[in-house]
Amino acid sequence: MFATPSSFLPVTLRRVGLVTLACSALVLSACGGGDRASEYQPASIVSFGDESSAFASVDLPSRNNDGTVIADVVGTVKGLTYAVNSVVNGTTTFCTYTASTGLCDPAAVQNPVSNFVQGVVAPTFGYFGSVNTGDTFNVVTRIDLGKGDYAALTAADLKRTTDQIYDCSTITVWTQYVARAFGKGYKSDCQLAQAGAVSHAVATAKVAGLAAQIATAKSAGQLTSGVLATVWLGQNDLVEIFDNSGLTLAQKEAEAKVRAATLIDGVKQILATGAKVVLVNAPNLAYSPYALARSAVSCADVSSRPCNPEMDALVVAFNKQLITSLGAEYALNGRQLGYVDAAQLTNTYARSTSYENKRQCDAAKMVRPDGVLDSSSLAYCNTATLVSDGNVANYLWVDDLRVSWTLHSVIASTALTRATEQF
Repeated sequence: MFATPSSFLPVTLRRVGLVTLACSALVLSACGGGDRASEYQPASIVSFGDESSAFASVDLPSRNNDGTVIADVVGTVKGLTYAVNSVVNGTTTFCTYTASTGLCDPAAVQNPVSNFVQGVVAPTFGYFGSVNTGDTFNVVTRIDLGKGDYAALTAADLKRTTDQIYDCSTITVWTQYVARAFGKGYKSDCQLAQAGAVSHAVATAKVAGLAAQIATAKSAGQLTSGVLATVWLGQNDLVEIFDNSGLTLAQKEAEAKVRAATLIDGVKQILATGAKVVLVNAPNLAYSPYALARSAVSCADVSSRPCNPEMDALVVAFNKQLITSLGAEYALNGRQLGYVDAAQLTNTYARSTSYENKRQCDAAKMVRPDGVLDSSSLAYCNTATLVSDGNVANYLWVDDLRVSWTLHSVIASTALTRATEQF
Protein backbone atom coordinates (compact mmCIF):
# COMPACT_ATOMS: atom_id res chain seq x y z
CA MET A 1 0.00 0.00 0.00
CA PHE A 2 1.26 3.48 -0.81
CA ALA A 3 1.78 6.11 1.80
CA THR A 4 -0.28 9.07 0.65
CA PRO A 5 2.14 11.45 -1.11
CA SER A 6 2.41 14.86 0.51
CA SER A 7 1.33 16.46 -2.77
CA PHE A 8 -2.13 15.01 -2.22
CA LEU A 9 -2.66 16.81 1.07
CA PRO A 10 -2.88 20.52 0.18
CA VAL A 11 -5.37 21.62 -2.45
CA THR A 12 -3.49 21.06 -5.67
CA LEU A 13 -4.27 22.38 -9.11
CA ARG A 14 -1.05 20.98 -10.55
CA ARG A 15 -2.66 18.03 -12.34
CA VAL A 16 -5.25 20.21 -14.02
CA GLY A 17 -2.72 22.57 -15.48
CA LEU A 18 -3.33 25.85 -13.66
CA VAL A 19 -0.64 27.90 -12.03
CA THR A 20 -0.83 27.42 -8.28
CA LEU A 21 -0.78 30.79 -6.57
CA ALA A 22 1.47 31.26 -3.57
CA CYS A 23 -0.41 32.20 -0.42
CA SER A 24 0.91 35.28 1.28
CA ALA A 25 0.10 36.17 4.87
CA LEU A 26 -2.63 38.49 3.59
CA VAL A 27 -4.55 35.73 1.84
CA LEU A 28 -3.60 32.76 4.00
CA SER A 29 -7.12 32.14 5.29
CA ALA A 30 -8.52 32.10 1.76
CA CYS A 31 -6.06 29.35 0.84
CA GLY A 32 -6.98 27.25 3.84
CA GLY A 33 -4.02 28.09 6.05
CA GLY A 34 -3.70 29.94 9.34
CA ASP A 35 -5.05 29.14 12.76
CA ARG A 36 -8.60 27.96 13.27
CA ALA A 37 -10.72 28.73 16.28
CA SER A 38 -11.59 25.06 16.84
CA GLU A 39 -11.48 21.62 15.28
CA TYR A 40 -13.91 21.28 12.42
CA GLN A 41 -17.06 19.29 13.17
CA PRO A 42 -19.95 19.49 10.70
CA ALA A 43 -23.47 19.63 12.08
CA SER A 44 -24.52 17.16 9.40
CA ILE A 45 -23.33 15.67 6.12
CA VAL A 46 -25.24 15.72 2.83
CA SER A 47 -23.96 13.68 -0.10
CA PHE A 48 -24.61 14.19 -3.80
CA GLY A 49 -23.49 12.11 -6.74
CA ASP A 50 -23.84 8.82 -8.55
CA GLU A 51 -23.33 5.19 -7.56
CA SER A 52 -19.98 6.02 -5.94
CA SER A 53 -21.98 7.71 -3.15
CA ALA A 54 -25.41 6.07 -3.44
CA PHE A 55 -27.24 3.37 -1.50
CA ALA A 56 -29.68 0.73 -2.71
CA SER A 57 -32.34 -1.42 -1.07
CA VAL A 58 -34.10 -4.63 -2.07
CA ASP A 59 -37.60 -5.69 -1.02
CA LEU A 60 -38.35 -9.35 -0.31
CA PRO A 61 -41.63 -10.98 0.72
CA SER A 62 -41.82 -11.32 4.49
CA ARG A 63 -42.46 -14.90 5.63
CA ASN A 64 -43.96 -16.66 8.61
CA ASN A 65 -41.80 -19.23 10.38
CA ASP A 66 -43.39 -22.02 8.34
CA GLY A 67 -42.29 -20.32 5.13
CA THR A 68 -45.67 -19.00 4.02
CA VAL A 69 -45.67 -15.48 2.65
CA ILE A 70 -47.29 -12.75 4.74
CA ALA A 71 -49.67 -10.90 2.44
CA ASP A 72 -48.83 -7.27 1.69
CA VAL A 73 -45.78 -7.27 3.98
CA VAL A 74 -42.25 -6.86 2.66
CA GLY A 75 -38.88 -7.15 4.28
CA THR A 76 -36.32 -4.65 3.07
CA VAL A 77 -32.59 -5.23 2.89
CA LYS A 78 -31.19 -1.72 3.15
CA GLY A 79 -27.84 -0.01 2.88
CA LEU A 80 -26.45 -1.87 -0.11
CA THR A 81 -23.69 0.06 -1.85
CA TYR A 82 -22.38 -0.16 -5.39
CA ALA A 83 -19.23 -1.82 -4.14
CA VAL A 84 -18.29 -5.09 -2.43
CA ASN A 85 -21.05 -5.41 0.16
CA SER A 86 -20.30 -7.22 3.40
CA VAL A 87 -22.33 -10.41 3.88
CA VAL A 88 -21.60 -12.32 7.07
CA ASN A 89 -22.93 -15.75 7.98
CA GLY A 90 -24.62 -15.76 11.37
CA THR A 91 -26.44 -18.55 13.17
CA THR A 92 -26.61 -21.96 11.49
CA THR A 93 -29.26 -24.45 12.59
CA PHE A 94 -29.90 -28.07 11.58
CA CYS A 95 -33.22 -29.84 11.93
CA THR A 96 -35.45 -32.53 10.56
CA TYR A 97 -37.93 -30.72 8.36
CA THR A 98 -41.53 -30.58 7.36
CA ALA A 99 -41.80 -27.19 5.64
CA SER A 100 -38.87 -26.99 3.25
CA THR A 101 -39.01 -23.19 2.97
CA GLY A 102 -39.54 -22.43 6.65
CA LEU A 103 -37.37 -22.01 9.71
CA CYS A 104 -36.49 -24.94 11.91
CA ASP A 105 -39.08 -25.95 14.48
CA PRO A 106 -37.24 -25.80 17.83
CA ALA A 107 -38.56 -29.28 18.65
CA ALA A 108 -36.92 -30.67 15.49
CA VAL A 109 -33.46 -29.11 15.95
CA GLN A 110 -30.58 -31.59 15.80
CA ASN A 111 -27.19 -30.93 17.37
CA PRO A 112 -24.48 -31.89 16.75
CA VAL A 113 -24.60 -32.66 13.03
CA SER A 114 -21.67 -33.82 10.93
CA ASN A 115 -20.99 -34.56 7.28
CA PHE A 116 -23.85 -32.43 5.98
CA VAL A 117 -24.06 -32.56 2.19
CA GLN A 118 -26.35 -30.18 0.33
CA GLY A 119 -28.84 -31.93 -1.93
CA VAL A 120 -29.67 -31.27 -5.55
CA VAL A 121 -32.55 -28.95 -4.69
CA ALA A 122 -31.48 -25.32 -5.01
CA PRO A 123 -31.42 -23.34 -1.76
CA THR A 124 -34.25 -20.96 -0.95
CA PHE A 125 -33.93 -17.59 0.74
CA GLY A 126 -36.40 -15.92 3.05
CA TYR A 127 -36.86 -12.72 5.00
CA PHE A 128 -38.43 -13.80 8.29
CA GLY A 129 -40.05 -11.31 10.64
CA SER A 130 -39.15 -13.43 13.66
CA VAL A 131 -35.45 -13.13 12.75
CA ASN A 132 -35.51 -9.44 11.80
CA THR A 133 -36.88 -8.15 15.06
CA GLY A 134 -35.73 -5.79 17.79
CA ASP A 135 -32.24 -4.55 16.98
CA THR A 136 -31.70 -7.19 14.28
CA PHE A 137 -31.96 -5.99 10.68
CA ASN A 138 -30.94 -6.99 7.17
CA VAL A 139 -30.92 -10.75 7.77
CA VAL A 140 -31.86 -13.11 4.95
CA THR A 141 -32.09 -16.77 5.92
CA ARG A 142 -30.72 -19.32 3.47
CA ILE A 143 -32.38 -22.74 3.59
CA ASP A 144 -30.59 -25.84 2.26
CA LEU A 145 -31.97 -29.36 2.13
CA GLY A 146 -29.52 -32.23 2.28
CA LYS A 147 -28.27 -35.18 4.29
CA GLY A 148 -26.08 -35.48 7.33
CA ASP A 149 -25.21 -37.54 10.37
CA TYR A 150 -26.81 -36.94 13.76
CA ALA A 151 -27.63 -39.05 16.79
CA ALA A 152 -27.43 -42.67 15.60
CA LEU A 153 -28.43 -41.85 12.04
CA THR A 154 -26.18 -41.64 8.99
CA ALA A 155 -26.95 -39.65 5.84
CA ALA A 156 -30.37 -38.74 7.17
CA ASP A 157 -32.58 -36.03 5.68
CA LEU A 158 -31.85 -32.64 7.23
CA LYS A 159 -32.55 -28.98 6.73
CA ARG A 160 -29.87 -26.36 7.34
CA THR A 161 -30.79 -22.71 7.89
CA THR A 162 -28.08 -20.04 7.79
CA ASP A 163 -28.70 -16.41 8.67
CA GLN A 164 -26.91 -14.19 6.15
CA ILE A 165 -26.37 -10.71 7.55
CA TYR A 166 -26.06 -7.85 5.08
CA ASP A 167 -23.87 -5.71 7.29
CA CYS A 168 -24.42 -2.22 5.94
CA SER A 169 -22.47 -0.76 8.86
CA THR A 170 -19.27 -2.00 7.20
CA ILE A 171 -17.58 0.87 5.37
CA THR A 172 -17.45 0.09 1.64
CA VAL A 173 -17.54 3.54 -0.02
CA TRP A 174 -15.80 6.85 0.62
CA THR A 175 -18.76 8.78 2.01
CA GLN A 176 -19.25 6.22 4.79
CA TYR A 177 -15.59 6.65 5.75
CA VAL A 178 -15.90 10.43 5.97
CA ALA A 179 -19.18 10.28 7.89
CA ARG A 180 -17.85 7.71 10.37
CA ALA A 181 -14.78 9.86 11.03
CA PHE A 182 -17.12 12.65 12.16
CA GLY A 183 -19.22 10.29 14.27
CA LYS A 184 -22.09 10.19 11.79
CA GLY A 185 -23.79 7.71 9.50
CA TYR A 186 -26.49 7.28 6.87
CA LYS A 187 -29.12 5.84 9.19
CA SER A 188 -32.03 6.43 6.82
CA ASP A 189 -30.26 4.15 4.34
CA CYS A 190 -28.83 1.68 6.86
CA GLN A 191 -30.58 0.92 10.15
CA LEU A 192 -27.27 -0.28 11.59
CA ALA A 193 -25.56 3.09 11.09
CA GLN A 194 -25.53 6.22 13.20
CA ALA A 195 -27.55 9.28 12.23
CA GLY A 196 -26.28 12.64 11.03
CA ALA A 197 -25.68 12.04 7.31
CA VAL A 198 -28.01 11.75 4.34
CA SER A 199 -27.36 10.83 0.71
CA HIS A 200 -29.22 12.15 -2.32
CA ALA A 201 -26.86 10.36 -4.70
CA VAL A 202 -28.51 8.25 -7.39
CA ALA A 203 -27.02 5.29 -9.24
CA THR A 204 -26.21 6.06 -12.91
CA ALA A 205 -26.70 9.80 -12.28
CA LYS A 206 -25.01 12.31 -14.56
CA VAL A 207 -24.15 15.92 -13.80
CA ALA A 208 -27.47 17.10 -15.26
CA GLY A 209 -29.18 15.34 -12.36
CA LEU A 210 -27.31 17.28 -9.67
CA ALA A 211 -29.78 20.17 -9.78
CA ALA A 212 -32.64 17.86 -8.81
CA GLN A 213 -30.60 16.34 -5.98
CA ILE A 214 -29.80 19.82 -4.65
CA ALA A 215 -33.44 20.90 -4.93
CA THR A 216 -34.52 17.90 -2.85
CA ALA A 217 -31.96 18.71 -0.17
CA LYS A 218 -32.98 22.37 -0.11
CA SER A 219 -36.66 21.54 0.20
CA ALA A 220 -35.82 19.38 3.21
CA GLY A 221 -33.85 22.23 4.80
CA GLN A 222 -30.65 20.20 4.71
CA LEU A 223 -28.32 22.78 3.14
CA THR A 224 -27.33 25.47 5.62
CA SER A 225 -24.27 26.87 7.31
CA GLY A 226 -22.58 24.14 9.33
CA VAL A 227 -23.33 21.40 6.79
CA LEU A 228 -20.63 19.44 4.97
CA ALA A 229 -21.65 18.50 1.43
CA THR A 230 -19.79 15.83 -0.54
CA VAL A 231 -19.99 15.84 -4.34
CA TRP A 232 -18.68 13.21 -6.75
CA LEU A 233 -20.16 13.11 -10.25
CA GLY A 234 -19.06 12.91 -13.86
CA GLN A 235 -18.03 9.32 -14.41
CA ASN A 236 -21.25 8.35 -16.17
CA ASP A 237 -21.03 11.49 -18.31
CA LEU A 238 -17.53 10.58 -19.44
CA VAL A 239 -18.60 7.06 -20.40
CA GLU A 240 -21.58 8.41 -22.35
CA ILE A 241 -19.35 10.86 -24.22
CA PHE A 242 -16.65 8.26 -24.79
CA ASP A 243 -19.17 5.85 -26.32
CA ASN A 244 -20.59 8.45 -28.74
CA SER A 245 -19.06 7.29 -32.03
CA GLY A 246 -20.65 10.22 -33.85
CA LEU A 247 -18.25 12.73 -32.29
CA THR A 248 -14.60 13.46 -33.00
CA LEU A 249 -12.20 13.51 -30.07
CA ALA A 250 -12.19 17.32 -30.12
CA GLN A 251 -15.98 17.36 -29.99
CA LYS A 252 -15.95 14.86 -27.14
CA GLU A 253 -13.50 17.00 -25.18
CA ALA A 254 -15.71 20.04 -25.74
CA GLU A 255 -18.74 18.14 -24.46
CA ALA A 256 -16.78 16.96 -21.41
CA LYS A 257 -16.02 20.60 -20.61
CA VAL A 258 -19.70 21.53 -20.90
CA ARG A 259 -20.61 18.76 -18.44
CA ALA A 260 -17.89 19.89 -16.02
CA ALA A 261 -19.17 23.47 -16.12
CA THR A 262 -22.67 22.20 -15.32
CA LEU A 263 -21.30 20.31 -12.33
CA ILE A 264 -19.63 23.44 -10.98
CA ASP A 265 -22.87 25.39 -11.38
CA GLY A 266 -24.35 22.93 -8.90
CA VAL A 267 -21.38 23.15 -6.55
CA LYS A 268 -21.73 26.94 -6.48
CA GLN A 269 -25.42 26.56 -5.61
CA ILE A 270 -24.44 24.45 -2.62
CA LEU A 271 -21.72 26.89 -1.53
CA ALA A 272 -24.23 29.75 -1.73
CA THR A 273 -26.24 28.12 1.08
CA GLY A 274 -23.29 28.46 3.46
CA ALA A 275 -22.48 24.75 3.39
CA LYS A 276 -18.89 23.64 2.93
CA VAL A 277 -18.13 21.31 0.02
CA VAL A 278 -15.68 18.50 -0.62
CA LEU A 279 -15.58 18.03 -4.39
CA VAL A 280 -14.02 14.93 -5.95
CA ASN A 281 -13.02 15.10 -9.59
CA ALA A 282 -13.31 12.26 -12.10
CA PRO A 283 -11.03 9.27 -11.53
CA ASN A 284 -8.94 8.35 -14.51
CA LEU A 285 -11.20 5.87 -16.25
CA ALA A 286 -8.49 5.40 -18.89
CA TYR A 287 -7.20 2.57 -16.68
CA SER A 288 -10.60 0.96 -16.12
CA PRO A 289 -11.27 -2.52 -17.55
CA TYR A 290 -14.04 -0.93 -19.64
CA ALA A 291 -11.68 1.48 -21.38
CA LEU A 292 -8.81 -1.00 -21.63
CA ALA A 293 -11.06 -3.49 -23.43
CA ARG A 294 -11.38 -0.92 -26.22
CA SER A 295 -7.79 0.27 -26.40
CA ALA A 296 -4.80 -0.58 -24.24
CA VAL A 297 -1.70 1.37 -25.20
CA SER A 298 0.63 3.88 -23.57
CA CYS A 299 -0.81 7.26 -22.62
CA ALA A 300 1.65 10.05 -23.44
CA ASP A 301 4.56 7.84 -22.36
CA VAL A 302 3.78 8.46 -18.69
CA SER A 303 3.92 4.80 -17.75
CA SER A 304 4.55 1.37 -19.18
CA ARG A 305 1.12 0.31 -17.89
CA PRO A 306 -1.48 0.31 -20.68
CA CYS A 307 -4.32 2.81 -20.68
CA ASN A 308 -6.85 4.27 -23.12
CA PRO A 309 -5.58 7.58 -24.60
CA GLU A 310 -9.00 8.84 -25.68
CA MET A 311 -10.57 8.28 -22.27
CA ASP A 312 -7.50 9.85 -20.68
CA ALA A 313 -7.98 12.97 -22.82
CA LEU A 314 -11.64 13.22 -21.80
CA VAL A 315 -10.84 12.89 -18.10
CA VAL A 316 -8.18 15.59 -18.35
CA ALA A 317 -10.54 17.93 -20.25
CA PHE A 318 -13.33 17.39 -17.72
CA ASN A 319 -11.13 17.93 -14.67
CA LYS A 320 -9.38 20.99 -16.08
CA GLN A 321 -12.75 22.58 -16.72
CA LEU A 322 -13.83 21.95 -13.13
CA ILE A 323 -11.07 24.26 -11.90
CA THR A 324 -11.59 26.79 -14.70
CA SER A 325 -15.30 27.01 -13.92
CA LEU A 326 -14.68 27.35 -10.20
CA GLY A 327 -12.60 30.46 -10.84
CA ALA A 328 -10.18 32.03 -8.39
CA GLU A 329 -12.96 32.99 -5.97
CA TYR A 330 -13.72 29.36 -5.18
CA ALA A 331 -10.57 27.52 -6.30
CA LEU A 332 -8.54 29.37 -3.67
CA ASN A 333 -11.23 29.46 -0.99
CA GLY A 334 -9.98 26.59 1.10
CA ARG A 335 -12.25 27.52 3.99
CA GLN A 336 -15.34 26.63 1.96
CA LEU A 337 -14.20 24.17 -0.70
CA GLY A 338 -11.95 21.13 -0.53
CA TYR A 339 -10.83 19.56 -3.81
CA VAL A 340 -9.84 15.89 -4.08
CA ASP A 341 -7.87 14.92 -7.17
CA ALA A 342 -9.18 11.40 -7.75
CA ALA A 343 -7.55 11.32 -11.19
CA GLN A 344 -4.10 11.84 -9.73
CA LEU A 345 -4.76 9.20 -7.09
CA THR A 346 -5.98 6.77 -9.75
CA ASN A 347 -2.89 7.41 -11.85
CA THR A 348 -0.55 6.73 -8.95
CA TYR A 349 -2.08 3.36 -8.16
CA ALA A 350 -3.00 2.29 -11.69
CA ARG A 351 0.53 2.90 -12.95
CA SER A 352 2.09 0.85 -10.16
CA THR A 353 2.94 -2.79 -10.76
CA SER A 354 1.78 -3.49 -7.19
CA TYR A 355 -1.83 -3.18 -8.34
CA GLU A 356 -3.91 -4.61 -11.16
CA ASN A 357 -6.39 -2.80 -13.38
CA LYS A 358 -8.85 -5.66 -13.09
CA ARG A 359 -12.34 -6.05 -11.66
CA GLN A 360 -12.99 -7.66 -8.29
CA CYS A 361 -16.59 -8.76 -8.69
CA ASP A 362 -17.43 -11.80 -10.80
CA ALA A 363 -20.53 -10.98 -12.87
CA ALA A 364 -21.41 -14.68 -13.07
CA LYS A 365 -21.64 -14.90 -9.27
CA MET A 366 -23.50 -11.68 -8.50
CA VAL A 367 -26.71 -12.48 -6.66
CA ARG A 368 -29.72 -10.66 -5.25
CA PRO A 369 -30.57 -11.15 -1.57
CA ASP A 370 -33.37 -13.51 -2.65
CA GLY A 371 -30.76 -15.84 -4.15
CA VAL A 372 -31.43 -15.06 -7.82
CA LEU A 373 -28.29 -14.60 -9.92
CA ASP A 374 -28.35 -11.06 -11.30
CA SER A 375 -25.47 -9.01 -12.68
CA SER A 376 -27.65 -6.04 -13.64
CA SER A 377 -26.63 -3.98 -10.61
CA LEU A 378 -23.33 -3.60 -8.80
CA ALA A 379 -25.38 -3.53 -5.58
CA TYR A 380 -25.53 -7.34 -5.95
CA CYS A 381 -21.78 -7.69 -5.52
CA ASN A 382 -20.68 -8.95 -2.12
CA THR A 383 -17.83 -10.69 -0.36
CA ALA A 384 -18.99 -14.07 -1.69
CA THR A 385 -19.12 -13.02 -5.36
CA LEU A 386 -15.51 -12.05 -6.03
CA VAL A 387 -13.39 -13.39 -8.85
CA SER A 388 -11.24 -16.35 -7.89
CA ASP A 389 -8.09 -15.48 -9.83
CA GLY A 390 -5.25 -13.55 -8.25
CA ASN A 391 -5.15 -11.28 -5.22
CA VAL A 392 -8.38 -9.32 -5.54
CA ALA A 393 -7.28 -6.96 -2.77
CA ASN A 394 -4.86 -5.51 -5.32
CA TYR A 395 -7.52 -5.06 -8.02
CA LEU A 396 -8.39 -1.39 -8.46
CA TRP A 397 -11.85 -1.75 -9.98
CA VAL A 398 -14.91 -3.35 -8.42
CA ASP A 399 -16.46 -3.82 -11.87
CA ASP A 400 -15.52 -2.56 -15.32
CA LEU A 401 -15.95 1.13 -14.41
CA ARG A 402 -16.23 1.75 -10.67
CA VAL A 403 -13.20 2.02 -8.43
CA SER A 404 -12.63 -0.53 -5.68
CA TRP A 405 -12.13 0.06 -1.98
CA THR A 406 -8.39 0.62 -2.50
CA LEU A 407 -9.18 3.87 -4.31
CA HIS A 408 -12.33 4.67 -2.32
CA SER A 409 -10.24 4.56 0.85
CA VAL A 410 -7.48 6.88 -0.36
CA ILE A 411 -10.05 9.28 -1.83
CA ALA A 412 -11.89 9.19 1.50
CA SER A 413 -8.79 9.82 3.58
CA THR A 414 -7.81 12.72 1.33
CA ALA A 415 -11.34 14.15 1.58
CA LEU A 416 -11.19 13.89 5.35
CA THR A 417 -7.83 15.67 5.38
CA ARG A 418 -9.31 18.46 3.28
CA ALA A 419 -12.19 18.93 5.70
CA THR A 420 -10.27 18.67 8.96
CA GLU A 421 -7.27 20.76 7.91
CA GLN A 422 -8.99 23.39 5.75
CA PHE A 423 -12.44 23.93 7.21
